Amino acid sequence: MTRQRTQHVHFLGIGGSGLSPLAQIHLAGGGKVSGSDAEDSPRVATLRARGVPVRVGPAPAAEKIAAELAGVDVVVASSALAEDHPEIVAARSLGLAVRRRSEWLPELTAGYRLVAVAGSHGKSTTSAMLTLVLRAAGLDPTAVIGAEVSQLGGNALAGSGDLFVLESDEYGGAFAGLEPTIAVITNVEWEHPDIFPDEASVRTAFTAFARRVRPGGRLVVCGDDPGVAAVLAELHRQGTPAAAPVLDYGFGTDRRWRAVDVATVAGDDTARAVVLHGGQEIGTLTLAVPGRHSLLNALAVLAVATELGVAPAQTLATLATYTGAARRFEFVGFWRAGTPDPAVPAAAGAAAAPPVRRDPATAAAAATTAPIGPPDSPPPTGIALPRAAPPAVDAPVAATPAPAAGPDHAAALPAPAGALASRSPTGPATAVADPVGEWSLEIIDDYAHHPTEIRLTLAAARARTHGRALWAVLQPHTYSRFAALLDGFATAFADADRVYVTDIYAARETDDLGRHPTDLVERLVGPAVVGYVPWPELVDRLAADVRDTLSGPVPAQAGGILLLTLGAGTITTVGPRLLAALDEPAAG
Repeated sequence: MTRQRTQHVHFLGIGGSGLSPLAQIHLAGGGKVSGSDAEDSPRVATLRARGVPVRVGPAPAAEKIAAELAGVDVVVASSALAEDHPEIVAARSLGLAVRRRSEWLPELTAGYRLVAVAGSHGKSTTSAMLTLVLRAAGLDPTAVIGAEVSQLGGNALAGSGDLFVLESDEYGGAFAGLEPTIAVITNVEWEHPDIFPDEASVRTAFTAFARRVRPGGRLVVCGDDPGVAAVLAELHRQGTPAAAPVLDYGFGTDRRWRAVDVATVAGDDTARAVVLHGGQEIGTLTLAVPGRHSLLNALAVLAVATELGVAPAQTLATLATYTGAARRFEFVGFWRAGTPDPAVPAAAGAAAAPPVRRDPATAAAAATTAPIGPPDSPPPTGIALPRAAPPAVDAPVAATPAPAAGPDHAAALPAPAGALASRSPTGPATAVADPVGEWSLEIIDDYAHHPTEIRLTLAAARARTHGRALWAVLQPHTYSRFAALLDGFATAFADADRVYVTDIYAARETDDLGRHPTDLVERLVGPAVVGYVPWPELVDRLAADVRDTLSGPVPAQAGGILLLTLGAGTITTVGPRLLAALDEPAAG
């Protein structure tokens, strides 16, 4: 039931992940779309290719804005724009209706059976999986997803059916006005301290969301999550339980949908489990994406799809084909330091190294078009803080005296030309055959920017290191989140061998709250080697350290390196730029 849309809607911030799919859905329904954005981007290019006029850059003079808004019926503004933004002010002065995304969503989804997927983490993956399943079942849904999904052709899908899958965010009350037929809550945590002052306020917002399920609908929740449990308890405490039956999923013994016999195999990207429904085995769930959290997302999809009439066996078959969403444990590329010295024996059972696998188009585009300057506000110049080193051979010389050694302290990042510090007092994992070849670097990019997301992502990565060292590169996202969750970040990197922390990506914020990345470096617990590297120096430093670690007749890490870039900002450009830098001849 593709809705016929006749209004001319002008989107302010049209290139953002929140508004670009809404613009595509409105356009697909026959509506007219125009917009503006501060920056050019692939999303803007996609819209332009479909005939949408988009102005990029700072807001022009009022007269030019008025000309752009001629014939517009409604202006939909990004939540990132303040009320005094020149284009919002101009639109109001012209008597135009100005709506935020949260105010526009109820109108966009009216008339559909809405499946609203909410939660602090896992929304995009769950929404993408569900959309893929419903499409494969012939239900032809409309969908809005917060990440690009190659199997769906982007982050929006305009279907002809009566189902609408909507990734529903708590930020700015974006899900407050929705009336879903099925609501999903994957988990509830304090993630946006700039909006919610504490954990209790987040739970209050999700409680209100849970109440909005239409009578006769369903509320699907992760029963293992403490935040979800608190929301359900609050519903009952207030004497206003959810209007719809609650269906839970998880690993717990009393879950309606339950995963058991979870299998994790070192070096294997898949996640596997046997699925029980009401205590009865219905089949084996196999995913081509790693991690226990991925299994939980898939259980949510099984619960929803079954309620919508899709046979569990068909859902399991489709889930097995899911290849992931952009920036969700996304492969960036491989790099080889060179042919190993034949005098150096390979690990027992190691196969011949295959050719390098790269994504040249992605690497080239990011390397040539990505911004390489520092984030929004320049931080103070910093150096790697010296930390007490565990037992090591040829440990790097600290720039200043190191604190006393202790079980929770780590070595400073070595100088670019220095030796690699010891991974841990227990030593590296036993070297085994590397699936990408000895003396190699593999880069994975992930959107994780909350301690829980980082912890889960690194756990999934550790399970597939296959004898390689695990390096994590973090760009903290927003000063408010960094300050509020600093203690959580400090314990989130236990699975990493080495951690680089670069400058905070400020996004919409200007007050640094007196915090700097070195505050995290000083507190990190677990990794053997940690340090702060300023953003402008990050790629060169990583390239030098990778070469130093992997080059030579006896590499410091013979099994190779699995490197993860983590964060919601410009950190996603680092992987392709690092591959490009490594392809250049080494200096000196």
